[in-house]
Amino acid sequence: MRISAVACCLAILAAACSAGGGSLTRTANGAMSERSAVQQLHQQGYTQLTGLHERGTHWLGVANKSGARVQFDMDKDGSVVDFIVSKSTR
Repeated sequence: MRISAVACCLAILAAACSAGGGSLTRTANGAMSERSAVQQLHQQGYTQLTGLHERGTHWLGVANKSGARVQFDMDKDGSVVDFIVSKSTR
């Protein structure tokens, strides 16, 4: 019974990943493609991307997030580190 429960959970996870477009397109060096990078950034709330460029397996650029202009560095797994360049004056 325990093996069946584990198999069922794995099947559900696999279906969820494929239904949500869980696969990323990769470049030859293992970084995600530009299209995948933009999709990941948009899903994480980044808008108005500018200066997007690849450095090794990272994508760097500038975007808006939560009312601020930020510089970001996204690694090959989609983890983003950002810091504020300027805040909105609203």
